[in-house]
Amino acid sequence: MCVYKLALETCHHCRIHFTHCALSFRATATQRALAIGFEPLNDREISRTGPMRSFVLKSFLLLLLLGLLAAGAFVAFPGLKYELYRKLPPKIRWNISYALTDKFVVGMVYFVERNNQLLLVRHTYQDKWSLPGGWVERNESFEESARRELREELDIKIDDFEVLEVDKVPRSGIINIAIRGRLKDKQVAIRDGEIYGYRFFDLHRLPEDVIYTHKPYIKRYLDARRPPRQLPVEEPAPPSPPERQSPSP
Repeated sequence: MCVYKLALETCHHCRIHFTHCALSFRATATQRALAIGFEPLNDREISRTGPMRSFVLKSFLLLLLLGLLAAGAFVAFPGLKYELYRKLPPKIRWNISYALTDKFVVGMVYFVERNNQLLLVRHTYQDKWSLPGGWVERNESFEESARRELREELDIKIDDFEVLEVDKVPRSGIINIAIRGRLKDKQVAIRDGEIYGYRFFDLHRLPEDVIYTHKPYIKRYLDARRPPRQLPVEEPAPPSPPERQSPSP
């Protein structure tokens, strides 16, 4: 019996001590908030936030339950998501596809020709020759991007626009497109601070100090310009004369 009374008194003292600590912590927090400049919430405002917290918690649990049910339905019926996707409006389907697919950066290199010569440039951040290039901006076609980049960098225009190849850079999110065009303007003027020099080279006298990433494009470009190799054509042998048959006796 004495032990029971001792336990009750201990619990009562612990509860009083805990309540005192909680009130002290609240008073300290209130003083700090006032020192910083915040207005502490009174008991009525605190009582109002209780239902709001409960509503937020219930909403979160409801959304979590709905997500788990949807995931279970998609696992149990694999074709269900395609049926739902098919019934969505085209704009929503496009936004979903755009958000879930991989994104790529599209770069371009330009083969600018003039009288069987090829234009190469030198950039301030490289000590080797390279092809003019640039990036495709949003809502631009390949031709629009090429004309914009060449006008902004070298103040030139090209004709006979042609896409030579489309290449994916390994282990990266970059797609490179090779463009060919003939120079329309006679004068070239550097308008971009990244370029400090340019020169037209004969196709059979291109420099060796070309950046290594552009060498494969130039090699394929030159191989495509070479005439196809003519294989020797064998003349058909003349037909042999028909055999004469001896007359019968």
